[in-house]
Amino acid sequence: MPETITSLRPRYSAANRSDVMHLAFVVEMTPDDHQPALAAAIVANDLMRGPWWFQILVGFIRLRGNTAPRLTFALGRLPEVANDIIRATARHIRHGEDREEASSVGGLSQRETEIMVSIIRANVPKSESPNV
Repeated sequence: MPETITSLRPRYSAANRSDVMHLAFVVEMTPDDHQPALAAAIVANDLMRGPWWFQILVGFIRLRGNTAPRLTFALGRLPEVANDIIRATARHIRHGEDREEASSVGGLSQRETEIMVSIIRANVPKSESPNV
């Protein structure tokens, strides 16, 4: 039986190549209508940044507080930026180099991997999850 996003593995290891590849695939397969919320949570948790002009927008949004909902609104109006952040995140998970932990095989440390899994669980509804 194929896994779905909502049947994520109970625990992911940043040192396990299979876990890293699966997590990157899950991020990449996020349905288009949920990409703004996922991308906003990724940016709000400082896992990725986006283009320079978007970083300026994020700075202004952070000043106002309540960052994730405001970013979700902004990225809902900029779907191509949300998609770029999602693709860049998946690429970084697969091929990035983590500076926190030498044992990581991808671009995220164990702490960041756990944050990413909780972000996915919170932002991709069960009924919308594609088969993985």
